[in-house]
Amino acid sequence: MIMKKMFIKRKITRTLTIILFLIFSLSFTSCLFTVLAKSLSTTHLPSPWSITADDISSDQATIYWTKVTAQKEYTSIYYEVLYYSPESEYKYSTTTSETYIHLEDLDWDETYKVYVRACSLSSEYKPGNYVSTQFKTLDSPAPAGELQRPANVKAEYTAGKTGIKVTWNPVDNAAYYDIKCSYRLYPSDSGPGPHVISEKTITVPASQHSVIDNQINKGDITYYSVAARNADFSNTCWWSKSIRIKLHEN
Repeated sequence: MIMKKMFIKRKITRTLTIILFLIFSLSFTSCLFTVLAKSLSTTHLPSPWSITADDISSDQATIYWTKVTAQKEYTSIYYEVLYYSPESEYKYSTTTSETYIHLEDLDWDETYKVYVRACSLSSEYKPGNYVSTQFKTLDSPAPAGELQRPANVKAEYTAGKTGIKVTWNPVDNAAYYDIKCSYRLYPSDSGPGPHVISEKTITVPASQHSVIDNQINKGDITYYSVAARNADFSNTCWWSKSIRIKLHEN
């Protein structure tokens, strides 16, 4: 009789264990399906179907794009904007709730690429795909009567890579040339991080259309630009486009 009771008790225990396991499994499965359903219900926002660059000057431009709306009413939309020049190491990003953005402090005679996508703070929507455009800023020659910007500025390593040779085309009526050297410096030897810019200017007579910078151990990236000067250095410096060269590269 005792054995029979123990057998019944074990059977009931096993049955309860199975029931509890089934309840837990069903609950876990239900939660999993809820998460999956929510994930599947999260959709990408549409992309602006048109993007254009307008009002382009030598240092500014305005980018316009079409408005994006979400399927769910009253969803707040903002736009992420990324822009850069392929000639530069820097990329810039910003956000706006408008359907345009005004870019300033651009380099003259430079090509820029711009990317825009729609975003939302709502967890129901993922950012849309980027749309892009590109434009070129206008040239910026010196005013009539001023010494013009030196053209065809180049920078390259000397033999043995012990210095950087900067060359340029002569400018009419120049008495001297100023060569601006801007070094990007790391604050320590620990590697890339916040950096500072150190500058120096080299002056040469008008008969000289090249100069060698031997202080290339100052930083990993250097920018060179050239300006023509008059006899008493009273004229405005109309600098050439900056030439970027990466130092210590193989």
